[in-house]
Amino acid sequence: VINSYAFFGLKSVGRLILCLLPTCPIKQIDPFAFFGFHTCDTIVLTGIHTSLRTESFSHMTSIRLLNLSHGEISRIHSYAFQGCEHIGELDLSSSLISNIDTDAFEQTNNISLLNLNGNLIRLFEKSIFQPLINSIKHTNLDNNPIQCDCTLEWYLEQRSDRFKLPDVCTGPIGYECLSPNEL
Repeated sequence: VINSYAFFGLKSVGRLILCLLPTCPIKQIDPFAFFGFHTCDTIVLTGIHTSLRTESFSHMTSIRLLNLSHGEISRIHSYAFQGCEHIGELDLSSSLISNIDTDAFEQTNNISLLNLNGNLIRLFEKSIFQPLINSIKHTNLDNNPIQCDCTLEWYLEQRSDRFKLPDVCTGPIGYECLSPNEL
């Protein structure tokens, strides 16, 4: 467990590598766990087995790179990264993520690279990714069982290389989205 305020007072650390193990022993990150850790620009915490709770990484004002890949992060709760407005790169690849709350990326409007490769994401809803639309340069959603339905219409309208969808969707096949006027 990384308790709330666990790193309070450690102000001169630039890079923190907590875990590079395939199975990290950290099972819980409490809200405000990294509060007060103002100069840290990189955190590598791979292989964790937990959900990202509200404010888990709150108020890390200098963080630029957050690597939480290769773990079991089933859910990203709303405001998990609140106050981390300088995150530029967020790696959540190969982490078995299946549920991302609507406000999970709220107040993270500087993320330019989001790696969600190799998860269990089925829905690609605009409300989840709305805070990232203006800043994102690349999103990797490969190897996810994305459901191809009308929730993707926002993406199709935007037609952006920044939100590149995988070439294969899991279904349904033959879906056609119609506006109310077309019905």
